[in-house]
Amino acid sequence: MLNARVVDPGTGTSSSPSDVWLQAGQISRVTPAGRVPGAGNVLDLKGNFVAPGMMDAHVHLAFDGGDDPKATHQASSDEEIIAQVVANARIALRAGITTVRDCGTPRRLLAPMRAALGMASDVATVVHCGAPLCRVGGHAHDMGGEVRTRHDVHTLIAEQHAAGATWIKLMASGGGFTPGTSPSVFEFDPVLLREAVVIAGSYGMKTAAHAHASSSIAACIDAGVHTLEHASMLGPDERCSPIPGSCAGRPMPASTLCRPS
Repeated sequence: MLNARVVDPGTGTSSSPSDVWLQAGQISRVTPAGRVPGAGNVLDLKGNFVAPGMMDAHVHLAFDGGDDPKATHQASSDEEIIAQVVANARIALRAGITTVRDCGTPRRLLAPMRAALGMASDVATVVHCGAPLCRVGGHAHDMGGEVRTRHDVHTLIAEQHAAGATWIKLMASGGGFTPGTSPSVFEFDPVLLREAVVIAGSYGMKTAAHAHASSSIAACIDAGVHTLEHASMLGPDERCSPIPGSCAGRPMPASTLCRPS
């Protein structure tokens, strides 16, 4: 890329016109513009800016952005769901989000989803968690990740690793989209939670936990989970934390119970 102004987010500055050299999809060097003749595929940016891509660490590519994404998902064929996955990854890249972490997809679709994404050149890079592990009947159990025993946990993690997942998602609390579960309740066996972290680690995988309730947050920290997702109920009354701003992205009084996913 010729004649680019390279943005440095660390300092909040941009360079004078520079040439950016790429090799095997990676930046190999940045030189002052015009110092070295261009070779190979050349793109003249004419003084426009080049900045690092944004990352979104929590997406669900299999869902649309409509009023009732779960209903739309349940009414869709596998082919339609995979098409939605690719479309969402394409939308992300066009918005400047170059990498996303998919935090939950149907168990049966992880491999074909990765294959479809691999055939598209204009999509964000996707870090896969696969089907979330949950208690029997737990939040998002319809994605195929129910576990009862250590054997179940090991089997599912091994399967997802083989299918290309590099993270494991754990449903430590209930969620608003699954009848029979509650966001304010810690719903995962604490022994299996710790086992899941250890087993995932044995495959070189990290863990992310859906944890609304403060009790589930504490259990995940004790278990060594790598990232906490949502963490919206930080008080003893298991209601929205009175942190200025929002609850699930919407301005609400602290006394209002969240309706989280």
